[in-house]
Amino acid sequence: MKIVNNLPKLIKAKQDEYRAENNAELAELYIAVGIGINPTTFSHYKNGKVESINWDIWQKMAKYFGVPGHEIFDVLLDED
Repeated sequence: MKIVNNLPKLIKAKQDEYRAENNAELAELYIAVGIGINPTTFSHYKNGKVESINWDIWQKMAKYFGVPGHEIFDVLLDED
C-alpha cells in the first residue's frame, strides 16, 4: 500500500489563489489555523512525517481546501 500525499499541491494552489485575490502572501501558519490544527501537526502532514492519518484532521483539511479526502491523501493498493 502506498499513500500519495497531495497536500503540498493543495497548499500551493491555495496560496496562489490568495495571492491573486489579495495581492499578499498566505503563510502556512494561517492555513493551519484556518483548518483548526496545530501548525507543527500541519507541517508533519505536509512533509509525510506521520505514520497514520487522523480522520478528524483529514476531514478538516478536506473541508478547508474544498476537496474530497482522496484528493489530499490517496491510498494506492499494491498490485500483486
